[in-house]
Amino acid sequence: MKKTKKFIYPVIFSALFLILYISFVLLLTTVISFPNGSYAPAALAVLFTFAWLIIALPIYCIRYSKIIVDEKLKFLFPVYNSLLIILSHMLPFNLQGETRIITHFVLWVLFWNMVPLICRLISRKYEEKDAEKETQE
Repeated sequence: MKKTKKFIYPVIFSALFLILYISFVLLLTTVISFPNGSYAPAALAVLFTFAWLIIALPIYCIRYSKIIVDEKLKFLFPVYNSLLIILSHMLPFNLQGETRIITHFVLWVLFWNMVPLICRLISRKYEEKDAEKETQE
């Protein structure tokens, strides 16, 4: 199971986003009644998307970096994770011609997939140096 975590977690996270987003939009459009012509459902959908991207995505990427830090090809897994996230998170939206939004989203996802892994590797390196100094003293 430990070996499959690094492949399954990105799929589960992406599927969870799609399921939650679709159910949230269906909830807004069918269950909750808003005045006719109201922008409230669209605004709530945008708030949900921003909350997901600003809170859930970084937390997930930090936890995922903990899983892949000991792998041999540790820098390929963030690319795999990024591709799955980018493709699945753009699926519900029609972003034709929105290159600025797409570019910012891709950079955001790549940032949160690479930086936690690099920080973990740097901190591990410093911990090894500290342990080495303690054994020499």
